[in-house]
Formats: sequence, structure tokens, C-alpha cells
Amino acid sequence: MKRKIFSKKISILFVCLMAICLAGCAGKTDNGNANEPNATQNTDDNKDNPSDVAAGSESGAADNPSDGVKATDNPNGAGTAMTGTPQASKANPINDNITGFYSETAAYPLLESEIIDELDYENQDMSKTRYYYNYVDLDGDNIDEIIVQLNGEYNTTKDGDTVLIVKQTNADDDDDDDDGFDVIAQFTAFANPVIVSDNKTNGYRDLIFINPDSDPTTYKKVTYGKDGYGKMSDAKTIENLDNVTGVALLCNDIAADTQKEEGLFFAK
Repeated sequence: MKRKIFSKKISILFVCLMAICLAGCAGKTDNGNANEPNATQNTDDNKDNPSDVAAGSESGAADNPSDGVKATDNPNGAGTAMTGTPQASKANPINDNITGFYSETAAYPLLESEIIDELDYENQDMSKTRYYYNYVDLDGDNIDEIIVQLNGEYNTTKDGDTVLIVKQTNADDDDDDDDGFDVIAQFTAFANPVIVSDNKTNGYRDLIFINPDSDPTTYKKVTYGKDGYGKMSDAKTIENLDNVTGVALLCNDIAADTQKEEGLFFAK
């Protein structure tokens, strides 16, 4: 009798243990299934909101200035024959074939000194003269020239501003007068922007200026000759820019800068 009761208790205990094991297995299966919808939901979220990935890509692109614009290694390192096209921000294009750029925004003290020396302004107060500049390789030698617009008392008339084309050279350390710059052209009565054409004449890119006296607007094309860039008075008039490709530089709003007293000024 006692043996039967003992055997019955063993059977009951075995059944209980089996029940506990089965319950545990069921719980694990349920938890595994519960995790699967979460994983699926995360995948769906990524599909439905791709901007998370795009935002990361945009941040990377923002740190890379190679969007058609390459910075010089040291924009204030005059006389070292820097290469590269402007790191200036883009302006509105002139047309589908001509990309616009605003002026550089970093002050350029050595360039200021060269202009003062070249134009014989040593005894003039240039602190109220505003200047704009852009880099561009005009002759394909991988050394940028600098196009400079001067707006101030000594270089602006009712017809417009003065614009200079400055060639960068390797400065001679033994020559105190050689600062690594040569002004190779000067134009007056200039209204920005200056359009630098992809077309070359005698190895230098053509320069196109707005004709301030024309209505409707026409343009003057200045080409490079045996004595350098020609005079504005000798420029060829072109009716439109339909067949021109290149870049438009110095696209700043000069009137707005003057009113707000903004821009780059010569150091006092």
C-alpha cells in the first residue's frame, strides 16, 4: 500500500516537472516571436524615413569644399604662386553655361599692399576703399591670377569702379620690392560682374564686361594680345552671352554693401 502511494507521488511529481519544462519552452518561443516584429518595425522605419541617412551624407558633403570650387592652400600666402579656383560661395548663374561666384571673404593684406604700391596710393587714406577679389587661372598654368575690384574715393567714378588683373609669381626673397604680384591689366568704368570665358585668345581666357552705356544690355570682350590684355576702348562688342561658357566673378551687390558699410576694406 505504502509502495503504491509512493509511486503515485513520484508520478505526480514527474507530471509537474514536465509541465514546468513545457511552460518554460513556450515562454522562450513567445519571447522570440515577440522580438521579430520589433526588428521588422525598425527595418520599416528606415525605409519610411531615408532622411536619416541622407542627413549624414549632407553633413559629409558640407565639409568637402570640392563642389566645383577648390580652395587655395593659403589664400593669404601671397607670392607663393597658389593654385586652385575660388573658395567663394556661389551666386546666381548668369545663364545655364555661366556659373556665378561672390567675392572671397578673407582679408588679403599683402594684396592690399601691392595695390597701394602699384597705384601709387601710399599717401592716400585707403581705409574707406572697399575691395573684392576672386581667384581664377587665366592662362592654364595651374597658378591663379587674381581679379580685384576697387570701390572708393580714388578709384570709382560715375561710370563705375576700377578692376585689376593681378598675376601671382614666386616672390624673390632677395628682392625686397618683389612681393610675388604683378598687375598685368587695369580697367576703369567697370560694372560687376566680370565674366571669364572658357575661350582663350593667345593662351589667355577672354574677359567679358557689361557695357554700361548700352540699352538693351550689350557686352565688351577683351582679349589677350602681344602686349597683354587690350584696352576697353578696343574691346569687341557682343550682343548677348548665348554662346559663352565660363564663370562670372565679383557678383556682389556693391550698392547694398555700400549702404550697410560691409565688405573688405584696406587696413588703416
